[in-house]
Amino acid sequence: KRVELSQWRYMPHTVRYASEPQDMIDALFCAMDICERRYQKMQKAGQRKSDEADLYVIVDEFADLMTTQGRTVKPLVQRLAQIGRAARVHLIIATQTPIAKVIPTEIKCNFDSRFGLRARSAQDSRNIIDHAGLELLPKYGQAVYMTPAGETLYRILMIDDAELHRVQVWWERQSRKLPLLRRLFAK
Repeated sequence: KRVELSQWRYMPHTVRYASEPQDMIDALFCAMDICERRYQKMQKAGQRKSDEADLYVIVDEFADLMTTQGRTVKPLVQRLAQIGRAARVHLIIATQTPIAKVIPTEIKCNFDSRFGLRARSAQDSRNIIDHAGLELLPKYGQAVYMTPAGETLYRILMIDDAELHRVQVWWERQSRKLPLLRRLFAK
């Protein structure tokens, strides 16, 4: 998103930030390249899972990206969902439009965990967690987390802008300390 996530773009743990469709596609290609490099290392080392740090690819408003760039995005996201887990490259896809056209079966079947907030309809709920029920949740405060082990109902905290700002300032301070920490650990 252009405004909601922009404050996180300069955080030390943000590898790449994109708000324009072409930049988003470039970021997906970058994640795919990381996946492929990790697979090459795993193959050489005889490993089944990467020992490198987890990388999270977060796409907000996935419906907008699929509407504008679907032909390019669909195979990239599908491939990342298929091979990313062993490479420790994880996808978090968010949309307010959970229809099959936005999240096709080829992509959806590779997500072993899903998180659903209140849905507009039973059909939207079925598209997210494969059955009705999300439409019955309160407007705020609850969500269903579905994993291969089952479903869990969670209470969701509301975090106000002041708390978000406090966290952002903390991370900015950490990023200023990063060069010093790197020098200390290099010794």
